[in-house]
This record gives sequence, structure tokens and C-alpha cells, in this order.
Amino acid sequence: MCELADFIEQHGRLGARLYGHFEDSLDEARAAFDSHAGEFRSLGDFAEEIMRETGPEIPDALQYYVDWESMGRDLELNGDVFTITLGFDEVHVFWNR
Repeated sequence: MCELADFIEQHGRLGARLYGHFEDSLDEARAAFDSHAGEFRSLGDFAEEIMRETGPEIPDALQYYVDWESMGRDLELNGDVFTITLGFDEVHVFWNR
């Protein structure tokens, strides 16, 4: 119990939500922080950032046709990532291992 309290003190609400996400497995919740991709306003913002960092350059004429929200949703549906939402515009993205 003390380990859980220390974990939640260190990571706050995000740590508590991860603990619940992993069905009360403290070891899995701790390990998830190794795959934490960051905090974003939405899953679409995450998809856009990943694509701009790693993908091909998108021509200016096509920028407005890309549906980042759908791409982000596909990443989650395909099991590549999972999210913990703590509030409006506060989405934490984690890579699945």
C-alpha cells in the first residue's frame, strides 16, 4: 500500500488513472511511464506531431485535407497507443508495448 501511495504522490492523477487502467497492477503502471509519448490537446494533435516528425513532408496544398483526428483514432483502434484523458485538452498518450 505504501508503494502505491508513493507512486500516486509522485505521478498524481495520471498515476492513479494508470493504476486503474492496468487493473490495479502497480508494476504495469510504472512500466507505462517508459512508453509515455507526452501530453497533447487531442489524439489528433499527437498524430500530427508524429507524422510531421517521422513521415514524409506534406505539400502545403494538401495540409488542410489531412484528418489528424481520424489518424489518431486509428492509432488507438489498431492498438498502437492508448490514452489517459485527465481533462479538457489534457490527453496523455502512451505507446503500447
